[in-house]
Amino acid sequence: MRSPWTCVLWDVDGTVVDASDGILRRLTTTLEHFGYPAPTRAELVHWIGPPMFESFQVNLGMTPEQSTDAVAYYRALSKADGYTTGARLFDGIGELIADLDRAGIPQATASSKPENQVVALMEHFALSPHLRAITGATPDERTLSAKADIVAEALRRLRARYARGCAGTRGCVRVRVHWHGPPSATNPRTRISNHGWWLANCEHSTSCPCRAHTPSATLRHTSTIRSLH
Repeated sequence: MRSPWTCVLWDVDGTVVDASDGILRRLTTTLEHFGYPAPTRAELVHWIGPPMFESFQVNLGMTPEQSTDAVAYYRALSKADGYTTGARLFDGIGELIADLDRAGIPQATASSKPENQVVALMEHFALSPHLRAITGATPDERTLSAKADIVAEALRRLRARYARGCAGTRGCVRVRVHWHGPPSATNPRTRISNHGWWLANCEHSTSCPCRAHTPSATLRHTSTIRSLH
């Protein structure tokens, strides 16, 4: 069976890993430290996903300078807590990632979370061996933080030539984007919105170097894939 996908890029928070308890705890401490009211769990949806440097400005109206200080304080709490404390995998995700790896489809993370934290989480949950690249934001969350830039960096690391090279000469024209949002405030096992992994799609002939192939065996966790749509 031939796979239509050249790679799978995973968002992390709210898609692979549920770290909402730790985020809420650290946000509460950070906001109270800087004189803001603690966020409720219902408000947590606005904080999971985007870079914290951006979120402090958008959600609280902080200046870039104030946001820099808040991020530094928040990250210090994260380091003291341990990046994996309280985090858990969403049901079925670990098995799905392992199945995709066995099927021969290259995978990487493309997370707005600082890359050192993403590495810690992937190693903690034994997912690193299934990933060809682990990509996240730079520690300052400014040099590399925009999602489009992180996706581009993940694709660069995977050498998926979707814009120039293969795409420019062979007509591999699509990069599909689909990802899942953070957990619902009322039911942490339910996703808020329909956004999750990036799929770089090559529709050219089987001779195209962008084309990935799978062995004849089908994926065992197709039900997991359906449940995430």
